Parts: sequence; C-alpha cells; structure tokens
Amino acid sequence: EKYKMAFYPNPIKTIAIFEFENLSEGELRIELVDTKGSFVKEVYNRNNISTGENKIKLNFDMVKSGQYYLIVYLNNEIRHNIKVIKE
Repeated sequence: EKYKMAFYPNPIKTIAIFEFENLSEGELRIELVDTKGSFVKEVYNRNNISTGENKIKLNFDMVKSGQYYLIVYLNNEIRHNIKVIKE
C-alpha cells in the first residue's frame, strides 16, 4: 500500500510537522536513529491513529545537532525512513 506523507521543515530547529494519510486504523510509532542505526529517541507513539489525513507535531528540542533518520512504523511495520538534519 502506498501512503502519502510529508515532513517539514528539514533541517529541523525544534518542532517539525509530519503529515500522512493513513489507510487503516492502528498504532503509529516514530523513532529517531543516528546514521549508524543506533536508537536515539522515540519521538511519537500512539495506539489509535485514525484513517484519513493526520498531522502531528514532533519535538526535537533535546536532540543534538546532526544527521539522523526518522523510522516510521505503522502497526509495527516500517512505512517510511526519512533522512533529517537537526540544526
């Protein structure tokens, strides 16, 4: 299944927006990992994401400057892998 999504701004200062269209209800989890794949922070976790268009704010205030990847899981399956830069 193809999911529509947008992530901005990138580079990130403090707050970023993740917009996506969800085709089925379920759990959404977003993890931040470094360029070596090591876990840094869970930036979002919610069990009851509704179908349709969703827009969530993600806080990167406590994250050091650098390059990272956001790993987006829907129902424990990886749906997106987004390269991000934290200023």
